Amino acid sequence: DGPATDWRTNRDRAYLDAVARAGLEALPSLILHGYQPRAQIADAANFQARARQIAGYCLEHLSGAGTVDAIMLPTDLDVFPAAAACRLLNKIPGKDVQLLGFDNLWKDCWERSFEDYVPPVTVEKHNDRVGSAMVDLLTRRITDGAKEAPRRTLVETEIISVAAS
Repeated sequence: DGPATDWRTNRDRAYLDAVARAGLEALPSLILHGYQPRAQIADAANFQARARQIAGYCLEHLSGAGTVDAIMLPTDLDVFPAAAACRLLNKIPGKDVQLLGFDNLWKDCWERSFEDYVPPVTVEKHNDRVGSAMVDLLTRRITDGAKEAPRRTLVETEIISVAAS
């Protein structure tokens, strides 16, 4: 939900490039307007509400002819309600459709207590490295009296094969 951000633009551009290189059809991102906020602790009602919302938004992509075989979610936190959504639509996650996310935190999601799907891959964004780079830059700017010109620093992400972790 919300306006496009730089990371969304970059993510979408990378997706479109990868799909084009593979000779596949690109589907537009689904924005789940009014998506149920994630509860901070295990909550079955919250989990089911999120799963049903995802099922509603994905209905046309998971039923009938031309169903998708993979869904890339913005975070591992949504992989599990998405797996439950697939089951609601009579699709078996991991067999009929692959689900993957970002953040490499799937092992720690409370949602796993409601859904046993394990994503085949995730993306480690290395938030620790991002934080370190920000602190280093801020420290240099304070030390140098902000003489350093503004700049953009990119921190490489890493694709993690979950089966190997």
